[in-house]
Amino acid sequence: MVRGLIFCGVILIIIRVILGFLFGGFFFIPIILGVIFSMIFFSLSTIMNRQEDILVKLYELEQNQKDPISKKTCANCGYLHTSDLKSCPNCGHR
Repeated sequence: MVRGLIFCGVILIIIRVILGFLFGGFFFIPIILGVIFSMIFFSLSTIMNRQEDILVKLYELEQNQKDPISKKTCANCGYLHTSDLKSCPNCGHR
């Protein structure tokens, strides 16, 4: 979709330049309109690209939350730490 919008923007500039040469006296108006419309298409493609990046990051965060790290409480001090540790990082109890 993003590439399609960029392609449309480039095509619009080319068509507007050709129309500007064909109409002679109104040369600048079609070119200016083509640049404006192309800028709109380029801006939309940038926004869509950023949205895709945000969606990928949200998906990664969601996947990380589905696999939470298991925790356990130290029998000596009650400190909550990850279960992969062999001793408590707070008091050293095993």
